[in-house]
Amino acid sequence: MRGGSPWTLADSDAGTLSRWRSLGAGDAGFGILLAQSALVALCAVLLTLAMVRNDGTFSYSLDDPYIHLAFSEQLAAGHFGLHAETYAAPSSSILWPWLLVPAAETPWHGLVPLLLNGLALLWILSLLRQLLRRSGLISQEHPTAWLAAGLLLLVSCVSNLPFLLSTGLEHCLQVAFALALLRGLLDLEDTASLAPAKTLLLLFAIVVGPLVRYESLSLSVAAILFLLWRRRIVLAGFAVLLTALPLLGFSCFLLELGLPPLPSSVLVKSGLAGAVDGSASWASTADLLLLGNLRHLPEIAGARQLATLLGVLWATALWRRKQQSAALPLCLGLGALAHLLVGRFAATERYETYLLTVLAMLLIHRLGPSLRRLSEQHSAPGVLIGLALIVIPWQAKSLQLLIDTPQACHNIYQQQYQMHRFVTEYYRAPVAVNDLGWVSYRNPHVVLDLWGVGDEATRRARMQNDSSWPELYVKQHDVGVAMIYDRWFRDRVPIAWRPVAYLRLVGRNITPGDSMVTFYATRDDSYHEALRAVRRLRATLPPDTHMRLARR
Repeated sequence: MRGGSPWTLADSDAGTLSRWRSLGAGDAGFGILLAQSALVALCAVLLTLAMVRNDGTFSYSLDDPYIHLAFSEQLAAGHFGLHAETYAAPSSSILWPWLLVPAAETPWHGLVPLLLNGLALLWILSLLRQLLRRSGLISQEHPTAWLAAGLLLLVSCVSNLPFLLSTGLEHCLQVAFALALLRGLLDLEDTASLAPAKTLLLLFAIVVGPLVRYESLSLSVAAILFLLWRRRIVLAGFAVLLTALPLLGFSCFLLELGLPPLPSSVLVKSGLAGAVDGSASWASTADLLLLGNLRHLPEIAGARQLATLLGVLWATALWRRKQQSAALPLCLGLGALAHLLVGRFAATERYETYLLTVLAMLLIHRLGPSLRRLSEQHSAPGVLIGLALIVIPWQAKSLQLLIDTPQACHNIYQQQYQMHRFVTEYYRAPVAVNDLGWVSYRNPHVVLDLWGVGDEATRRARMQNDSSWPELYVKQHDVGVAMIYDRWFRDRVPIAWRPVAYLRLVGRNITPGDSMVTFYATRDDSYHEALRAVRRLRATLPPDTHMRLARR
């Protein structure tokens, strides 16, 4: 030991401590890395807790990814649909099911959506870091390290990335392409001409976004408007052509198969699409023309959040119009307005996430100088606390979904997975359902979708308010058992169907359409076989899933 007090640091130790202090106070990269690591760790913890609750069985927080998995199995076998008897377009994404095809015959096929979402999450975190650097909040010259890290976490809260990851759907990839598009547009805003590589990346984001999800077309159109504003006529023309051709080509392919020009899943969920298809009722079309989303704005959390963020962004654009052009906020805001008018919103807050994330990052970019000055004059933690006090109440529903992620995954295990087991392990025959997903995955038997996501004929019959369609299509497909939410059908359940059992969730219901599924024998000769299968399933159910036999 060197001479002197034992409490005196050696020069090398002092230098090391100084560097670590520098990392903590001035190196924004270190703070960002911690924030990114914390978010990834949170996702891992939530999914681990879900698996523990599911007795070691992995489950997504929604049933929908199993539709894509079942669809990709059929695509790998050369058929476009969910079973070999009919063609169907059950996915709202053109691209996502094809990404699952290469692993369709592997035992880890069911984990591919999680892997893809994990990669998309890493891409999102990288893009958030790049955008924060563009805003001037990641700089060695200003003490904004923890402000940038905190903003990354707040935006992740707005996007609810951990819950999106758990859904197993394409929304994480959609958010990533939306942020990539924003980065390209900001590059274009700052310079008269883009480098060829950046031009190609911007064009790629414009073109591929709608192939990931149709809603992203709103951002692509907004980007093309901005290109025209910047007088990039040739680039805008290429963007229009390359964006339209795949979408039109896919619609022509669907028409060639005898299907509508849009996937059934899109038509089921979108009033605008239903009006275009001609299958929507006059009432729903009128509701669309009367801007039903805006009339119900106070009741829809996602719509309120999007409208609030859009208003703040446009107000900021007007306020700072002398320092920054208002063109980009105006164009992207028009895309958000289009979604507000005719887009889809849901309790899981996943349809509007791509827009919330883009608008939030654009707002941060425009307020970057002001946030930097505030952190210099006061303190980064103080600014963060103030922002958190605004954002957290505004995003209370998203935070609740994040906390409820393990329970949401457990709900799917309690309900859809047990229905899957009923069909594949005990009943082993065609069934009808109204919530298509896990029941159809890794199931060699026909699964008739009574709601119409995976069967165009039943979708049209349901939209036409024909009360006889459940019984008619069940007979056509020789289905002996139906597993449905009674509340969804109300007075349309055929009188001839005989209740066999009721599968009920115990605990909070987060994502399933209802907490109780009724098992019906659709004909007399299937009742006893269904009853035997139900009794065998009942003996193996998890403790918090109850099945009660119907009275004879």
